[in-house]
Amino acid sequence: AKKVSQQTSQPLDRVLISLNFVGEREVLQAKAQEMGYGFVDLDRLSSIDSSALNVVPERLVKAHNAIPVKKDGMTLFVAMANPN
Repeated sequence: AKKVSQQTSQPLDRVLISLNFVGEREVLQAKAQEMGYGFVDLDRLSSIDSSALNVVPERLVKAHNAIPVKKDGMTLFVAMANPN
């Protein structure tokens, strides 16, 4: 996969997925772990905490492609496509 990545100039994660070594979900989980973040698959999330949704204005949610998913006391958990 590394050789194919170098030859094609494709990112290694895309090559791993295209070669069916891993799925996209596994790549995203690994990236989150590498950056020290938790991972949530919104397709598998049973529910979103309505109190979390009310904390962040809709314009910020749209601007940052983020969604508040849970509130625990004063801590807000936010899912983001790109946490950087």
